[in-house]
Formats: sequence, structure tokens, C-alpha cells
Amino acid sequence: MTVAEENRIHRQSGNYRLGLHSSLVFRRVAIYAVCGRLILLVVVSQFFSFSDLAAQVFKTLSVEFEHSEGHGLINDSTIGVIYYQRPDYTFVKVVEPITQSIIFRDSTMVIYYPNEGRAFQFSSSNPYGLPFFYAFIAVAFDDLGLSKSGLSITNSEMLGDTLLVTWGPPGFTVALSGNITAKYVDNGLTALEFREKDGQLISITRYAHHFEYRGVKFPLEVLAEHFPDNYRERVVYSNPQFDVELPAEILDFQLPADVDLKVVKW
Repeated sequence: MTVAEENRIHRQSGNYRLGLHSSLVFRRVAIYAVCGRLILLVVVSQFFSFSDLAAQVFKTLSVEFEHSEGHGLINDSTIGVIYYQRPDYTFVKVVEPITQSIIFRDSTMVIYYPNEGRAFQFSSSNPYGLPFFYAFIAVAFDDLGLSKSGLSITNSEMLGDTLLVTWGPPGFTVALSGNITAKYVDNGLTALEFREKDGQLISITRYAHHFEYRGVKFPLEVLAEHFPDNYRERVVYSNPQFDVELPAEILDFQLPADVDLKVVKW
């Protein structure tokens, strides 16, 4: 997808175009909404909050990430750190390719560019969330949160060392007419497949290099592929720190008084 096409999508969806890397949230949400791309974390994020997950396993979390995407070859990369504190505070510090902070608190999101002295504040009737962050923490739910979306298990079987669990309608409130199959090896999620009713594969998300904390295996690498346009998204997580004291400058962050702030209702 070209920059011009992304601009058009943002105009159609009523969102501001804030720059190529301005939104690890907006760009993904807009593209998924318009192009129909769908991975688990976009679906699940509509039905539960970070606090639902964190309450089960951890209270605070920091994890470094590298998020890449593209058609065919993955060549568009963003590097940073995610900080989370229960119940609803998430701070994303982007260090490459630009300096940027994205702050989520319940139904408010702030995108801040310190070098430019500019910030955008967005408010919504629904809580905001960082879709690819769910790829890391959704495994804290035994059912990946799918039952809260109205899905139910339609089949479960063992194939060698792999457990296959298939979820499907009724009650699925997102535009998906087929089903989702989760694959587990040694209690770790290894793949999610989305298929149409006719069995055609829509997308597959693979999970690898798991890190175990309190019995939960968190994936340190996630690769999502969408068909048939060969769109790929990869996230590599590193240095996960659970239940640690987060930096004061993160927890107590406030925009500078002289920042150029634009407030937008979405």
C-alpha cells in the first residue's frame, strides 16, 4: 500500500494523517477496517480491556519491540518500548524511525512528538488499545478471549504433539463468516488460522520463541500473513519485565505546558 493510498484511507475514515509512523494504532485500524485484514488481536481488542488480561497474571509490564510490515518483503519497521500498568495505562515509547510517545488511558489516546512540540489527543466512547500488543498478552487467557466475542469451540483434536482448537459462530459480532483455529504445542500457542466458510485461508498468525511467566507462555515473535495479497506483519518482543516498578517519568508523564495540542473526537 502506498502512502497516497494510506492518505486516502484516512480521509475516508475521518482520521487525521499524522505521518507514516504516527500511529501504530490508527494506521493499522484504518487499514484493517478498509481492506478487511483481520488478525486475532484486532478482534479480541473489541471485547475486553488490558486489565482483564493483566488481572490474571501481572500488574505491570515493560517489553521492547520491533514492529515491521509490508507486502511480500517486510521493510517498514518501528522500534520502541511498551510500558503497561494495571488497570488501563499503556505508554508506548517509539525510538525509531522517529521519536514519538503514544499514551493510552481508557478511552483517551495521546500521540506526542517531542522534537516537533506537537501532540494529538483522541477521545472515543470505546477504550483504545494497541492491536499488536494484544499479540503478546492475549495468551494470558486460556481461550484467548474469544468466548467473550460470542465464539464457541466447534472442534478440538490432537494431531501428533499439536492441539487444534477451532472456534466459530454463532454470535460472532465482527465481519467473519468462517472460523478460527488455534494451534498449541506443549501448552504454547503456535498459530492462529482464519478461514472462510469454504475453507479458504484468509490469514495465519504464527507465534514463536515463547517466554514463560507464571505458567503462561508469551510469544516473543509474532508473524501475521494475509492472503491473497501477501501482506505481512511481524513483531519481535525482547526483554520482557513483569511486575517491576516502572520509571517515574513514564507513570507521571504530562505533556509540556507549551506543546501544540490538537484535541480530536473520534
